[in-house]
Amino acid sequence: MALARWRLGVRIGITLGMAFALLAGVWGLQGLGVTAQNAPTVQTHTAGNLGTVLAGSDGKTLYVFDQDTAGSSACNGGCATTWPPLTLAAGNPVAPAGVGGTFGTITRSDGTRQVTYNDHPLYFFSADAQPGDAKGDGVGGVWHAAKPIAAAAAPASPAAASAAPSSAGSVRAMPNTGSGGQAGAADRRLPLAMMVVLGAGLLGAVGVAAARRAAGD
Repeated sequence: MALARWRLGVRIGITLGMAFALLAGVWGLQGLGVTAQNAPTVQTHTAGNLGTVLAGSDGKTLYVFDQDTAGSSACNGGCATTWPPLTLAAGNPVAPAGVGGTFGTITRSDGTRQVTYNDHPLYFFSADAQPGDAKGDGVGGVWHAAKPIAAAAAPASPAAASAAPSSAGSVRAMPNTGSGGQAGAADRRLPLAMMVVLGAGLLGAVGVAAARRAAGD
């Protein structure tokens, strides 16, 4: 009986330690800014001589229609069968990395929400069979592959500007962090690891001690 109680106490201590380590790990990841990111609604793809174009999540080329007006689609009925719109069931479109401009949605005549890029509704072409195809570019002189606009470079912050070497050739030393200047993330890793180890060990010890007292009863 005493041995069974001792084993039960050990298991409880180990379980508590693992639970503490899990909670501390989640807290640490949040502190390091590790969060889930939504997948982009569209992506970029190379389409032959056209170069980089916008594409759907399946890599198929996206198009714009010259007869559309801002905030409205002129392609409905049979047209939408040949040129299926890129739709989004809910939420806001997520732009791919490095692409500038504005993504949004409009409500089509059938009530679905169509994704737009710089106010131009986006469509697929039914004749495109695989990623990289762009058979719809130039059709009727009014359909064109959607071209992305490069995102503007972020302006340098005042702190970064002041840290740059001056024209006189002065050089500023990098922070002594050993992590390329990412001091915040590096400084939190060691305390977090120590907290996990110490906490797990403490709770494990409490469980073992409780088991020993139970064994002595």
